[in-house]
Amino acid sequence: MNAPLKAILLIGAVLAVAACEDKLASTPDISDPNDPVVARVNGEPIRESEVTSFYEALPPDFRQIPQALVQEQLIERLVERKLVAAAAVEAGVQETDAFKKRMAEQRENVLQEIYLNEAIEDRMTEDRIATAYDAIVADFEPSPEIKARHILVDTEEEAVAVIAELDAGADFAELAAEKSIGPSAERGGDLGYFTDGTMVEPFSNAAFAMQPGSYSKEPVQTEFGYHVILVEESRDSSPAPLEEVEPEIRRRETGTIYSEIIADLRKDAEIEIGNGEAAPSMPPALEEAPMQSEEEAGTETGAP
Repeated sequence: MNAPLKAILLIGAVLAVAACEDKLASTPDISDPNDPVVARVNGEPIRESEVTSFYEALPPDFRQIPQALVQEQLIERLVERKLVAAAAVEAGVQETDAFKKRMAEQRENVLQEIYLNEAIEDRMTEDRIATAYDAIVADFEPSPEIKARHILVDTEEEAVAVIAELDAGADFAELAAEKSIGPSAERGGDLGYFTDGTMVEPFSNAAFAMQPGSYSKEPVQTEFGYHVILVEESRDSSPAPLEEVEPEIRRRETGTIYSEIIADLRKDAEIEIGNGEAAPSMPPALEEAPMQSEEEAGTETGAP
C-alpha cells in the first residue's frame, strides 16, 4: 500500500470515528469462534467484526477500495483508537462537559436513526408501493419506439462499403461485430428499444423515418462518425415493470413518509423558536434530504 493511500485512509478513518461510535461501543463476544481476534491492545481484543464495522462506516469514496486491500491499515487505525481512548479514560475525559455534550448528541442521533428507519420501514408497505406504481401507470403516455442496430465507422467511404456488403446479402449483426467501432459492436450493433429524441438528432431522425426490416441506403453522419442503421421493430412504449422502478419508488416514498412522520409528531408537540412563535415547517426539499439516496447508472443512450 503506497504512502498517499495510507494517508487518505488515515484521514477517512479519523473522520469516520464520530459516525461509527455507536457501532463500536462494545467489544464483540470474545467466545465467538466465527469472529476471530485480529489484534490485541493491552489484552483487549480487536475482532474481525469490529474491523468490518469500521470499514463500513467510512465514507463511500473510501469504500471503493476492497476491505481486504486495506485490512492492515484499518487494524492499525483501530489499535491507535483504543490506545488514545484508554489514555483519555485515564485522563478523566469522560467526566468533562465536552465529552458529556458529545455523548448526548450521539445518543440523539442514534435514537433518531433507529426510530426513523423502523417507522419508515413499517409504512413502506407493499400496498403503498403498488399504489405508487399504479399512479405511474395511470399517468404514462405511450410513445412510438423502435428497436434498431447500427454499424459505426470513421469515414463515409467505409459506410458505403458496408451498405454494399449488406446489399450483397451480408448479415447485419455479423458485420457490426466485425466492423463497427461503437460500444454496441460486441452485441452485433444492438441498441435495444428507444424513443424518438433519445439518440442524437441526425441518427434519431433517420431511424424513425425508416420502416421495420429496412436498413439505411445512405450513410448517416453524426458527431460520432458514419452510421448504417437497421430498424428491426416498431411499437408503442409501455411502463417499465414494477421490479425495474421499485427502487426509485422506494426512494421517493421514503421522502414522503419522512414528511408524514414529522407532520404527525408536530401535531401534538409544543414548539417555540426564538421569540416564542410556532416553528414553521421545513421546505419539502430539506425534509426529504436526510432520506435521499444517490443515483446510479448510465447507458448507451444518446451516443449510438
